[in-house]
Amino acid sequence: MALAAGRAAPRLPALLSVALAAAALVAAAERPPTIHFVTAADRATVEIRGLDPVLLAELADLPPTDWTAWFAVHTREASLPGAELPPLLGSYEIEGWGLRFTPRFPLAAGQTYVARFRRPSAPEGEIRETFSMPAVDLPPSTALTGVYPSISQVPENLLRVYLQFSAAMSSGNARHHIRLLDADGQPVSGPFVAPERELWSPDRTRLTLFFDPGRIKRGVGPNVEVGPPLRAGRRYRLEIDHELLDARGVPLVRDYFKEFDVRAPDRDQPRTADWVLDPPAGSDQPVRLTFPEPLDRGLLEGLIEVIDGDGTPVRGRVKVEIGETRWSFRPERGWSDGVYRIRVGTLLEDLAGNSLRRPFEAALGGSGGDTRTPYVDLPFQVAARSD
Repeated sequence: MALAAGRAAPRLPALLSVALAAAALVAAAERPPTIHFVTAADRATVEIRGLDPVLLAELADLPPTDWTAWFAVHTREASLPGAELPPLLGSYEIEGWGLRFTPRFPLAAGQTYVARFRRPSAPEGEIRETFSMPAVDLPPSTALTGVYPSISQVPENLLRVYLQFSAAMSSGNARHHIRLLDADGQPVSGPFVAPERELWSPDRTRLTLFFDPGRIKRGVGPNVEVGPPLRAGRRYRLEIDHELLDARGVPLVRDYFKEFDVRAPDRDQPRTADWVLDPPAGSDQPVRLTFPEPLDRGLLEGLIEVIDGDGTPVRGRVKVEIGETRWSFRPERGWSDGVYRIRVGTLLEDLAGNSLRRPFEAALGGSGGDTRTPYVDLPFQVAARSD
């Protein structure tokens, strides 16, 4: 018996180690996950650590687009205590210890952010952490380089305004730094739609401002009750103050403004039959389209392309100029002899939202217009060159 006891004794430390390890695992499982803001020289990330392996496996089975419902980072709205803006855009990575979120754009200096983690099926277990990026002392260098439409007279039913910046901007606070004033210097009440997420271009250098469509379309509630944001025959001033922050958290180099007059509303659709197509004058020259009226600049840059004889898009550079009344395209490698087509998406609009498909008011629920044709092809030929 003593011998048996003597042989069993060495097993006690091993059993104790197993018990301690199991206890450690239980303790770790009982500790709630923790959120960490990790700053590096080039980029800040946000991590949720200590997630249960079962939760990680559940996350791994979901498409990444669903992960925002679990783990999201918001900008804290400074002017409204406790309010938060929509989740930041970015990418997610699952690690052995948890989940990492990398914002698409750097977190802005001096800005406060809120990160939250919750299982959609158990929202009562939400975990939150607040973090403020350190302020930086950098000289302003970002400028507003364009306000579009660039012309000085716009229709009463103008639908969009584009603000173009020289570098990536921060998001979430633009509405506090943009004002539309009437000729008496008084703010126009609620001219723009306030979407859940500001309408920035993918590189965050262009902001789209939408005038409220409900106030533009005739006969609907807001139009009848409040009237259009702009009135024909009047003058307005759009102001952008320098406190609007770029992606570094640094203000603009100065304040900006654009004054414009308003003419009668435009309710006519643009027609390709009214356009002038100028083929390239040489192998390295651009092809041009000229319009009888300004068209929407953002759509001009994205809804027109050049197709070669094989149906392949031609790579090159687009330029929009002369008050958005001319579009030109210069190929990267010069033209070859043959027939090409300028392919125009029929969603292309004028300044009032009238597209090649249908008038703006029909697009908001009325009838009329051709909704079946996705594009229109305008052919041109590059003539054979003589030796």
